[in-house]
Amino acid sequence: ETAIKSNGGNYKIGINRKNKIDKNATKRLIEISQGKKQFVPNKMLEEAQGVDYFELGYKYEFGSDECAIDYTKARYYYQLAADNDDRIAQFNYALLLLHGKGGAVDYSKSYSYMKKSAMQKFVPAQYNLGLLFFHGKTIYKKNIKEAQKWLYKAKENGHENANVWLMYCELLNIIYEMKTPSIELESIPFVDS
Repeated sequence: ETAIKSNGGNYKIGINRKNKIDKNATKRLIEISQGKKQFVPNKMLEEAQGVDYFELGYKYEFGSDECAIDYTKARYYYQLAADNDDRIAQFNYALLLLHGKGGAVDYSKSYSYMKKSAMQKFVPAQYNLGLLFFHGKTIYKKNIKEAQKWLYKAKENGHENANVWLMYCELLNIIYEMKTPSIELESIPFVDS
């Protein structure tokens, strides 16, 4: 469960023609976030200033030369990017909500953003959603069928570990279907050769 750095994401602002991040735009955003410049909560103006919400969220989550780690700000900027359909930001924001980094734990919102990311075919979100249903964490009540659904999608999209968890799901399904009492080892006859 680690955050993922965007490699172009769906919502990038401050990109030059060669598809590289405009360092001046990122610098302006950091100055705004540090209070050196006035922050204007107008998305159109932020876009004109070259704001890259995902990039700033990532810098605040993991720290950088310009920013100290600040999960509250990371959550804020990831949410802005996530609400603009950046599937990687949705995933990272869901993880912060799930673990209570930068604010209160919010399982309901975490589920919502994790599912949005998974629906956009973001493989780590599909895989993590499957694991959350497999383990039955919080509002993700243990649901093997739902776990299989998301793990299968992750497997189809190339996640290396999804197949292992799908096998665990199959074993649990077999055990649930058998519904036989457990066999005591003492009741199994020992054959001496």
